[in-house]
Amino acid sequence: MGAINNDAHSGDNKLQPAGNNAHSDGNNARSDDAGGGLRGGRPVYSEGLRELLNDEYGIDKYAAYTDIGGSSCLNLLVAGGGGRYLARVYRRCTTPGRLDAIQAVKGVLKKNGVPCAPALKTASRRNWTVWNGNLLEVEPYIAHDGVMDTADRIKRAMPTMGKMTSVLGGFGNIGDDGRTPPFANHVPIERALEMTKRGCGRLLSRRPTEFEREFADKSMSLAKKVTESGIPAFGALPKQLAHGDFWDNNILFSGAGVALIADFDFMGERRRVEDIALTLYFYAYFISHTISGSPESVANEIKTPESVVYKIKNAGFRGE
Repeated sequence: MGAINNDAHSGDNKLQPAGNNAHSDGNNARSDDAGGGLRGGRPVYSEGLRELLNDEYGIDKYAAYTDIGGSSCLNLLVAGGGGRYLARVYRRCTTPGRLDAIQAVKGVLKKNGVPCAPALKTASRRNWTVWNGNLLEVEPYIAHDGVMDTADRIKRAMPTMGKMTSVLGGFGNIGDDGRTPPFANHVPIERALEMTKRGCGRLLSRRPTEFEREFADKSMSLAKKVTESGIPAFGALPKQLAHGDFWDNNILFSGAGVALIADFDFMGERRRVEDIALTLYFYAYFISHTISGSPESVANEIKTPESVVYKIKNAGFRGE
């Protein structure tokens, strides 16, 4: 996909590249449709969407459309008629119940001071509509000048993550659609060995190279260690609703502060430590590439009051 520029007089639409985040490669689209086709491919823009947004949301037919990327949904920045909006088209695995749950969670978070964008109402006063069999929502576009892609920004985002996690911990029965994402980046500790074995089995069934065999052996060894040490350490910890993907361009910055928490596609019930682990992984990655010296130097930096680990301990997380 790309930016679609419209000349209101000629009626010509020109498709231009939108950068590396655009997902238009046919091979990628086919391999991305996981679960034997249950996930569905990333939706692709067509002119019918322009008509729908005009009918349901009153958005100018001649607005400029830009695919701003995202691996899961089709995310379009729509600029025209004096406003800017984000139109999000979900994969077909997202059900009405799932989207209702996500929007309900975002609404409660916003009321509690966590920056989330509200869904705009359709002409029929609904929070979403349907396009080509996929659910579609529109929300205000939130201006920003950065994403959580540095160790410093991760530190700055920790109080917001702490507040969000505490609010999510107070949710009662949100239903199975809200608790369980159909596809996610998370494997429970109890299933780590099983899922790794399945993945390695698939890899080894396709004429593996020597590197791939070694990769599979090391993956199974790691999965066994995670299972043996992880279940005794974390198995009894309570679970709660969690964002599921708190990193990088899902956390938008304006100046030094968090402007928006986006992308709740992986929202689900899990242990808090499993949610924070993703953020800590990228923090460790960032500092390992910015601090010179031995692994001990990195470990010592993590222990300082300015580290993200210290920030987590003082960010308002409930429990533990």
